[in-house]
Amino acid sequence: MADRPCTDAGDVLALMDSLGIGRAALVGSSFGGRVALLAAAAAPRRVTALALLCAAPLPGQEQSAELAAFDAREDALFEAGDLAGAAH
Repeated sequence: MADRPCTDAGDVLALMDSLGIGRAALVGSSFGGRVALLAAAAAPRRVTALALLCAAPLPGQEQSAELAAFDAREDALFEAGDLAGAAH
């Protein structure tokens, strides 16, 4: 049982602590990119570099109309079971 609330970024920093890693470059894609950004924001002196690929938006970040339309189409394709269409 945790003695405090868990967060993805906090888990990354806790893992670094448990491995004795004081500073590191973080790499993330999609949701992992968002986690890397949040970890860097929480502990900027511990993150030496970020390599991000299609990082998910941060909480509170506004989504463009184009991205919202893309997300809606992707969700509809997933719900219809068209995984190939959603992957394009």
